[in-house]
Amino acid sequence: YLRFYTKIFGADRATYSFDEHYIYYSIVFILSAIFIFFLFNLYNWDNIYRGSGYYTRILKAISINIVVIIIFGYILETFSFSRIWIFLLFFISIFLIFLSRLIIEMVTQKLIRRLDLSSKTLIVGIGENARRIEDSLNKYSHGLYKVIGYVDKLDKLEAFKDYLEESLYNKKSLILGLIDDLKKIVKKSGAQRVIISSPEYRYYEILNILEELKGLDVSVLIFPGFFEFSIRRMSMREIGGIPLMQITNIGFFGLNLFYKNVIDYA
Repeated sequence: YLRFYTKIFGADRATYSFDEHYIYYSIVFILSAIFIFFLFNLYNWDNIYRGSGYYTRILKAISINIVVIIIFGYILETFSFSRIWIFLLFFISIFLIFLSRLIIEMVTQKLIRRLDLSSKTLIVGIGENARRIEDSLNKYSHGLYKVIGYVDKLDKLEAFKDYLEESLYNKKSLILGLIDDLKKIVKKSGAQRVIISSPEYRYYEILNILEELKGLDVSVLIFPGFFEFSIRRMSMREIGGIPLMQITNIGFFGLNLFYKNVIDYA
């Protein structure tokens, strides 16, 4: 409409006319955009957090989508694009997608805070890193993540007794426990994320922690400093401005579990 029916972008001597091909191109653009956004993990809430290359991935997805439209026109031998139309398609798509996602994000954050649906986060290890993680989550996660407690060795919990008492006073509710009881604590508290923050844990101790959590529907994230795991099991994440590595859990959950059940029944 802006290209062909307005004086702002319409030409005095029209070189291109509005025909049915533009309707087809619009349909292809929408369908391919859904697929490309899926490939760029732009429908996964954990991966669309601003700061994790979020805006760059949107720009790349839209740019690739424009190229797909042009290739589609060549293949069907209906290449009759207006360059102004392509220009408007690119920038208006960016504006509308950014605006709509910003509105959805703001509304979602308000609902999560109002309904108290924040993701419960349990931190393994108490110390400077744990304090930094909690402070950053409180400031920058917009209420999406909530630290519910700490798990560590007994001597470490006793060493940071003053900090824990202060945190307990501020939160009114704080889970404290020993690392040996991690699985029980996760089950009882309903924690959805476990962040291993202490660099003092050795490789085999971390393996034991992962073994304890195997089979539980919980995301395990490790504060940077542990690079011994296979890259296939790791993915970079950012929560509240904190760079974290997520270790792929062993098991089937959510949509993957549904697919597995369908295949099993088939």
